[in-house]
Amino acid sequence: MSYRTLEERFLADYERLETENAELRKKLEETLAEMADKRTNIVLDNAVRKAGREKLFRDCTWACRSDMKDGFDAWCLDRTYVPPQGVSKGEFIEYFADEFEQLWEQEYDGE
Repeated sequence: MSYRTLEERFLADYERLETENAELRKKLEETLAEMADKRTNIVLDNAVRKAGREKLFRDCTWACRSDMKDGFDAWCLDRTYVPPQGVSKGEFIEYFADEFEQLWEQEYDGE
């Protein structure tokens, strides 16, 4: 489109941007309304996940006093009692690596 002056061009651009801005605001309001409908208590969800994770780890490991001199990997295998069905001990240990490391530190410091 051809404009006779810079002012005409500025006004046309301004109107176009105002229209886009109004459309984006409308989409934002719709998205926020959808999120409010689907909103759950994130803090509670995280607490439930953490409690379930801790329980699964406790249920699948035991407090045997294996020789820590054999190394971390052997110690983890000895500590793993029965992983969930369909999960190997190696997969279980890899998934709960942080928990095993914390337990290792606690027991290593205790010796």
